[in-house]
Amino acid sequence: MPAVKIPAQRSGWLGFDLSDLLDAIGEHPEFVWQVVDARFGFDDEAVSDTWQAVAYDSCMASGVDIKWEQMEQLATAGGQIVGGTFTAFDGHDAIVQLVAFGSSHWVVWARRSRLLERVRTAFTGVEDYDARVPHR
Repeated sequence: MPAVKIPAQRSGWLGFDLSDLLDAIGEHPEFVWQVVDARFGFDDEAVSDTWQAVAYDSCMASGVDIKWEQMEQLATAGGQIVGGTFTAFDGHDAIVQLVAFGSSHWVVWARRSRLLERVRTAFTGVEDYDARVPHR
């Protein structure tokens, strides 16, 4: 399935974060996100505890579901997403998947080509990438 790979946007560091990705795909409050194998880094321990609990639960076999609002909160919490797979579902259909690969790149898969086009225009150096269709 079509996907794109977003490389680091700055020399020596990623140069973008989850909030930039959410801005690129646009607001979709109907999405429920399945988070799998997430790893976060936060300087603020109070914020860290909340998201570390989500990261812990994301390591369970089925991951953990969070709502769009929680994804927005994660995006603005001021930490770094070190790794993980974030798949947006509308009902039972996977619509978007964001996969973080440390500080090297992210891969974005989308069922709707217009979402991938939005990602392509939001970042530089975006490359085509083959990915399998996400499922629960």
